[in-house]
Amino acid sequence: MAEEAGHDEADGQGDLSQPIFAEIGHIMLPIFGDGAPKQILVIKITLEVENTADKDIILMYEPRLRNAYLQRIYGKIEIDPTSYKRPVDIDLLHKIITEETHKILGKDFKVKVLVPGLSQQKA
Repeated sequence: MAEEAGHDEADGQGDLSQPIFAEIGHIMLPIFGDGAPKQILVIKITLEVENTADKDIILMYEPRLRNAYLQRIYGKIEIDPTSYKRPVDIDLLHKIITEETHKILGKDFKVKVLVPGLSQQKA
């Protein structure tokens, strides 16, 4: 019989709180190669927080967050013509989104940036 998540005292973890997610949604950006748009990148961004009050703050600042992400990423992601396995640097993308999130919400705001979806399509 499966135990309910977070309530199995025998495993030594005790009661784990449920994660709370604020969906920023999808952002569409062009990806450039050789100075011209080559693909369209669709990024799904989700922010994980500790409580519903923090989620409400994120939702209140969503327009500013989306604007900051677009301004910082637009035109910065380029296709590496030598890389066929990983044409977009996901680590760089995650770093940029995290930095912009902390600029808007503050360094002390506890938030974890998730990029649960990424899609590339030819332009």
